[in-house]
Amino acid sequence: MKNARNLKDLGDLIRLVRKKRNMTQEQLAKRCNVTQVAISKLETGQGATLQVFVQVMKALEVELSLKDIEKIDTDNLLGMIE
Repeated sequence: MKNARNLKDLGDLIRLVRKKRNMTQEQLAKRCNVTQVAISKLETGQGATLQVFVQVMKALEVELSLKDIEKIDTDNLLGMIE
């Protein structure tokens, strides 16, 4: 098990959930009232505001508390959303 260590790991989780929901970056951006570039930067760990992160998590209907972040298993991201 490898725990989430950085924004890139969280971005991987967001990308996986978005794809599981059959959404494009553009569709998610529209739902969050942000640009597609903001979604791309979030998913690739290049940075995003906490506000954008929260909006995306809400749009994807994912609940994640701060204490849960350290428990994210980046070797088994699919296991988290199934």
